[in-house]
Amino acid sequence: MEQILSRTFLITDSYGISILLLSIAINILILPLYYLAEHLKAQHEVHFARLKPSLRIIKRNFRGQEKHHYLQTLYRIHKYHPLSSVQSSFGLLLHIPFLFAAFHFLSNDSGFKGVGFGSIGDLSNPAQLLLGQNLLPILMTLINLFSAYYYAKRMSRSDKYQLWGLSAIFLILLYFENAALLLYWTMNNAFSLFKNWTETRFDMAKLKRVIVRYLLLPFHITQQSQAIQWLFYAVLL
Repeated sequence: MEQILSRTFLITDSYGISILLLSIAINILILPLYYLAEHLKAQHEVHFARLKPSLRIIKRNFRGQEKHHYLQTLYRIHKYHPLSSVQSSFGLLLHIPFLFAAFHFLSNDSGFKGVGFGSIGDLSNPAQLLLGQNLLPILMTLINLFSAYYYAKRMSRSDKYQLWGLSAIFLILLYFENAALLLYWTMNNAFSLFKNWTETRFDMAKLKRVIVRYLLLPFHITQQSQAIQWLFYAVLL
């Protein structure tokens, strides 16, 4: 992040524009991971759907150790691990490390002190945009909600609640943070909105399949190893 910001600042001579470009660059770099997250989630849902009838029977008819034994046997037969359910939330969890990185970098950079951008008087302080009110976090949240609206059309109700809850959490966490961090995250949400809108207008399925195929290539190679398969299914289960 520091390298991207410093290099874009040499070109733009504006920290505000450099922060916006930093956010766009980071989103472009991790875009393949979003596509991978969507693929893993769809793959998990298909895999888990095959188990549901048997799971209902086991949970209805068995208790205690006997229930545990039958569940583990079912998982072994279908080569399913309960922890694989985490991959369905990978798209949401992907935000967290980049939020921490941006928070650490942009909140502690003394170069923003006294530097303004547009109607923002000082990037090192919360943005006072209208009558002394900090409206940038609200703008950030509104953009995030619009983005979630486009993305959540093909999601379940529980997934929609996760997106909306995440928007509320970011609003609470970032409301009193400096304008530099909020500017970064507002552009992050704007990029997500543009991405989700683009995917509703254009067929991106072929591009996603190509990207996911290359990202999963190392995994498929290691998966062919019988030793690794034994370690995963025999030891972990």
